[in-house]
Order: sequence, then structure tokens, then C-alpha cells
Amino acid sequence: MATSQIPDLWSDQILPAVATPKSLLEMQAKKLATHTNGLVVAEVTKSERSADTISHHLVVRAPARNFSQEVLEIRHHKMVVYPCTIHAEELESEFADEAEAYSPQQVLDALAQVLKSPRIVALVNSLVALSNDD
Repeated sequence: MATSQIPDLWSDQILPAVATPKSLLEMQAKKLATHTNGLVVAEVTKSERSADTISHHLVVRAPARNFSQEVLEIRHHKMVVYPCTIHAEELESEFADEAEAYSPQQVLDALAQVLKSPRIVALVNSLVALSNDD
């Protein structure tokens, strides 16, 4: 068989640019500040769960009220960011409060489920109201 006849068997889903779970969280953190005119912000913190596992935490903060609350965590291997595990109360799966994501789109889908949930919307709106009350 000639080299030119050998088919390309790699998936079309392999892309030259892929966002990390951390960068997706950081973008959502920036967008929250825009939504609330800076009254409620979010930050992404990092921790090492083990020698080979990293966690990124999305923490919602109301600076005027000196209040913060973690709303979700994403865990992955230090050198392999996909698949990653997303942990939040709002996620429903066979693993209870967790979802596994194999791509940036799956991370975004899970983030949307969490960030648009009634609990998170109520939390952010409450913090905006209290921050405006000063």
C-alpha cells in the first residue's frame, strides 16, 4: 500500500487550540463581574489534591460584605486536563454531584448547568442586593 493511500484515522475533534478547564473558569469569573458591575465577583483558586491531581475552585465573592463561597470544583491530572471531573451540588449524575467532561464543550455545558441553577442565581442576586444596601 502506498503512503498516499493510508487513511487519516485521527478524529476531527482533535483541534489545534483547546481551552483548559482553568481558562474556561477564569472567563466565567470575568463575566460575573460584568453582570454585577463588580458588586459580586468570582475568582479561580488552585489546590493540589495529590501529587498528580490539581483542583480549580470557582469562588463567588461579595467584597463589600466580606463574603465568599465556593460554588464548584474542577479536578484533573496535572499533565492531562481532559477528562476532568466537575463537582457541584447542581450536577446530577450516577456519581452524585459530579460530572466528567472530555472536552471544553462538556465543561461549558456543566458550568452552564451550575451557574444558571436557581441556587447560584439566588446566591448572586442576594449578594448584589446586600452589596447595594450599603
